[in-house]
Amino acid sequence: MENITKFGHKELLLKIIQVRQQKEIEENLIEVQFLDLKESLNLQTLVKQSIVNLVTDKNVQTNLAKAAVTFGSDFIIEKVLGSNKSIKGFLGSMIIEKFSGNFLNTIISKFRKQP
Repeated sequence: MENITKFGHKELLLKIIQVRQQKEIEENLIEVQFLDLKESLNLQTLVKQSIVNLVTDKNVQTNLAKAAVTFGSDFIIEKVLGSNKSIKGFLGSMIIEKFSGNFLNTIISKFRKQP
């Protein structure tokens, strides 16, 4: 047959108190986990964490720096030489753009290698 344990009234009351305390502990844990889940699914938090991860990545930093330098140099070349006004201006801007692009990429790669 089954092994049946007989409890007295006091033992049953103690067991009920223990079960209620365990229930309260588990409910508090579930509440904390739910709040963590809710916070992690918040759009603002997701965007913030994504930006932090992008900013700390060295490859992304280098690519952003290259893009910014290229954009800046292209803008300056466009304004100084006016590449849209004549063939001479267009050819001059293309030559300077290639030279400045290589020069700036060399500088950025040296900057990246420094500790």
